[in-house]
Amino acid sequence: MGKNKKAEKKYREQAIKIVENMIKCEKSELSTKFKKAFDKVSVKLKKHIVEIIGADNTIKYGNKSIKLKKKEYKQLMKLFLEEKFKRDGSDKDFPDIEEVINQLK
Repeated sequence: MGKNKKAEKKYREQAIKIVENMIKCEKSELSTKFKKAFDKVSVKLKKHIVEIIGADNTIKYGNKSIKLKKKEYKQLMKLFLEEKFKRDGSDKDFPDIEEVINQLK
């Protein structure tokens, strides 16, 4: 693996860890507002907003995008949905949220 590939992998892993921590933070706001229309969910913590986009398996923060592997995307979405369900019980965009979580496994 070349230096660029290693650096990209490390950068992607760091970004995933940051997003995971944001999702787990009780002060963060989890939104599924654009899930049906644009296949994306967002995590907001203070002034920081991160989007998890399913159409192209990316994390987007501001004007930066990080391409995820399909497995990484599924893990982030599973964590997001579990946390959303834990906080809200259910969601209008995912009335049967447990079924969606099981499909991501």
